[in-house]
Amino acid sequence: MPKASRKRASRTAQHTDEPSSSVRSARRQRKSTRPSSPPLPEPESECKFLADAPTEAAAAATPSLAGVLPHDVLDHIFKAVSAQGSPNDLYPVLTVNQRWFECAVRWLWKVPHLQNLGSWCRLIRTLSLEHHPYDTRSHSGTEPPFRPYGRYLRHLSATAVFADSVNNSDLMTISLSCPMLLSLSLESCYQVTHRGILCIINRCPQLSMLELARGGLSHQALSRLFRGRLDSLRSLSLMLDASVRGPQLVKAMQNLPSLQKVYFQNCSMVSDEIMERMIAACPQLDDVSFLDLRSATDEAVFAIARHLGPSLKQCTLGLCSSITDVAIIELARSSPQLRALTLALLGSITDASLEGIAQHLPELTELGVFSIQNITNTGVDYISRRCTELRYLCLLECTNVTSSAMTLVAWSLQKLEYLNITGCSIFEATPELYQLKRRCIDFIAGNQVHRNLHLYELMLYTKSEFGTNHPVRFTFEVV
Repeated sequence: MPKASRKRASRTAQHTDEPSSSVRSARRQRKSTRPSSPPLPEPESECKFLADAPTEAAAAATPSLAGVLPHDVLDHIFKAVSAQGSPNDLYPVLTVNQRWFECAVRWLWKVPHLQNLGSWCRLIRTLSLEHHPYDTRSHSGTEPPFRPYGRYLRHLSATAVFADSVNNSDLMTISLSCPMLLSLSLESCYQVTHRGILCIINRCPQLSMLELARGGLSHQALSRLFRGRLDSLRSLSLMLDASVRGPQLVKAMQNLPSLQKVYFQNCSMVSDEIMERMIAACPQLDDVSFLDLRSATDEAVFAIARHLGPSLKQCTLGLCSSITDVAIIELARSSPQLRALTLALLGSITDASLEGIAQHLPELTELGVFSIQNITNTGVDYISRRCTELRYLCLLECTNVTSSAMTLVAWSLQKLEYLNITGCSIFEATPELYQLKRRCIDFIAGNQVHRNLHLYELMLYTKSEFGTNHPVRFTFEVV
């Protein structure tokens, strides 16, 4: 038989001898009923690991810890991370799952971290996407393609780095996208007018803090911004223009009955009568700052003490030559809860005011005295003996304060964290001054004081290490 014929015959025989499908199924059933052979023994460590490890089905059925944490727990954790860390700490959390994203994104957008003009432009562009027509080619359905991040935003501040680029169009976008905005700070935003600010006031009903430290607010802008009653506003900071009149300012304050903090600059139009009416219109005030009170006298301070004394916690008075020691002592006597007091450019103030402050406000924590030439070491000694809770002390440009006053400051004010002696008659480096420099977190002084303190520190180092008190002589000897 030829070779090709033999191959065809063998394939035909093999095909005819193959069992049918019913026979194959019966064989598989008999094979499955046979007892299986015992598994090979595993090492002890591997056997323990395999016994403890869940099966693939069990692992799929058991949710991970990231998926079962309650919403309140996640919210508390992310709140602590956003408060104590940097914004970059929350970015990896967004990619864990949907629940983590929902909890973390609201803390990332609550206070946007704006460093430069580029970050501000990206913020405005993202907020504006919510109001643009949807692209049907990339999105189907009625839901918006972009998440309304503006609803998470609560606090927004335009710093001086990019403030000159902020305009009314940006504020319009913010007012449309951020209905839950609580605070807005516009520092040196000279392109912003009352129209942009009015959009924020009308469309953000929960706005509680507004800072407008930009140029000068004219009388027309003031009357239009606060034409209606705003019960939600708690804090207001304004730089007033010379065109503003006292009655207009009183009318604006009457529409803000819930104010608790005011910071007004260029208050040259505020007389004693205007101050009385302003304070009476806002009985909930506990933090007041009035700079440039050149038209006011002691009666204005008496009005503050009379209406706000029991609840006043912080007070700043600046640039007035008609306010005397009598008014400052009465303010200290009538304000037992006062914890922060700043007196700036009050030419008639003497050490008697500091004596009255030390007598009536022993729990004072912050005291600022700016450019008052009548303050001497005697007044600083009064404060050092009685106000032992002080953490902030500023004696800027008090030229009659010398280094001898720092001795009692170093020994009595053990909780002091901030000290500013720039412009004082302090030049030499004393052990007490060196102790204050090491203790305070912020120690601000002139360049000569810092140079002398550096030499004093070098002297202490050479004395402790090499037994010599003269660092310059020791340096020459080493060379």
